[in-house]
Amino acid sequence: MTNLYIAIGTADFMQTLQGKYKKEQMILAHNDVNSILLHETDKKTKFAAPKKYNIVASEGQLEQHGYFALIYVSLMQEQHQVFEDRFKQRQHGISQEPGFVAFRLLRPLNDTDYVVLTEWTGAGSFEAWKLTNDYQEAIASYQEVGTLNMNSQSFEPILFTKTYTTNLDDVDFPDEEDERR
Repeated sequence: MTNLYIAIGTADFMQTLQGKYKKEQMILAHNDVNSILLHETDKKTKFAAPKKYNIVASEGQLEQHGYFALIYVSLMQEQHQVFEDRFKQRQHGISQEPGFVAFRLLRPLNDTDYVVLTEWTGAGSFEAWKLTNDYQEAIASYQEVGTLNMNSQSFEPILFTKTYTTNLDDVDFPDEEDERR
């Protein structure tokens, strides 16, 4: 089974780590808080303490140049199978969207948050997709998992999105001198 590992750290450290393992396909991306290094492999990762995920569904090839949106879906353990089943039953139109590059549904191995990882050619493509019915239906289906009734309580999943770009020049790191240019 193919896994995806995510290491999180400073831009400098992630660049050093990527350079150390040039033979591995690792994708470096940044936002104004931190940088991530994505390692998709069916072997053991080179990272010491990454977030670990099984790839449940995928489309397209992840590329080193692009804009990444990671939608975190925080679920209770009891909701995992229902989430995956509903995800697989839903029609997906994302691959037809302009600027779409790749997609991964990631099952957590050392966490409770699923990740819906999408890659786009740019931020505009992702923002345009967020205005579509496909996006609205996807978000609604993620939230429906909260209808599981456990001990007479409904547990709503928590959704949040983090975005990253592979172009370090597009990132404005707060409280740092811009020594990278």
